[in-house]
Amino acid sequence: MSVFRSIPAGRADLIPVSGHAGLRLNLYRLRPHQAQAPVVLFGHACGFAAGSYLPLFDRLGAEMDVLAYDARGHGGSDVPPPDGDTYTAESYALDLAALGAAAATIAAGRPLYFVGHSLNAAAMLRLGGCHPDRLRSIGFRGLLLFEPPVFPSADRPEHTECREKDTKLIARTLNRRDRFAGPDDLVALLTGRGLFRHLAPEFLQAHAQATLRPAGEGVVLACPPAVESATFAAFGEDSTFQRLGGFPAELPVHLIGGDPDSGPDRNWTTIMAPVLAERLASATGAAPLKRFTQLPGRGHLMVQEDPATTHRLIRELLQSPDSATQ
Repeated sequence: MSVFRSIPAGRADLIPVSGHAGLRLNLYRLRPHQAQAPVVLFGHACGFAAGSYLPLFDRLGAEMDVLAYDARGHGGSDVPPPDGDTYTAESYALDLAALGAAAATIAAGRPLYFVGHSLNAAAMLRLGGCHPDRLRSIGFRGLLLFEPPVFPSADRPEHTECREKDTKLIARTLNRRDRFAGPDDLVALLTGRGLFRHLAPEFLQAHAQATLRPAGEGVVLACPPAVESATFAAFGEDSTFQRLGGFPAELPVHLIGGDPDSGPDRNWTTIMAPVLAERLASATGAAPLKRFTQLPGRGHLMVQEDPATTHRLIRELLQSPDSATQ
């Protein structure tokens, strides 16, 4: 049986990776390969897939060797039922450790960097906070993290707003429509709506192609609503937040947040971004290596909303003197 791919065969090599508990994960190496260039491993947001970012990868491909993956329950990777600890931050983090090791093998001594958006940015913070030696063993030179959903402890003033917004998100996601006639049907549903309202048509089309599996006469979401909802629910606790003090102090991190003045509809991850940046820098005692930037006018899907700025930030990551000496 053929494996579903969120990035078409003509655009990337498929490299199967065995993740936590033996789950099969899809790792892609974008074509054409830049065999002498720095290597960037890219992790997507919850409910998305590697191919959701294909127009961005087209921008990056001339300057770097791009790797991207489908997280568990997403794209073409294994989709086990949402039971037990299947979709916890810990499981995603241990998957990332396996994916990072595979990326390091491909890099073969070339500089290796990580870019994570939302879900997989949080997985990276979990990996570094709870398993710092495993993260160190991969050898990343630097990390660029876009709005990781790391939930605050109950004593934080942001907790109430984060809880209210997360509870609504979980319920809304569980009731999400999951079957469509084809990708254009999903594009029509998302165009001009919610978080997707500022995305260009090329990103909406790439997202639809990457996140819909063939099913009978139509297509279904590759990440079922029950899986996406379970993931949101599992990240709504503070254990990762509490362990940020264990994050490797020597590893450069640039954390990116959206516009804090975006009104009552702002995402709870936007609220937490500056809190995470401050806690990460103060806990590690390496503030110069822990940078924070907020992007005015941008929401949680800032990576796709403004691919030119995303490209610039990734280029800066690769050129940073801090990361170059790691």
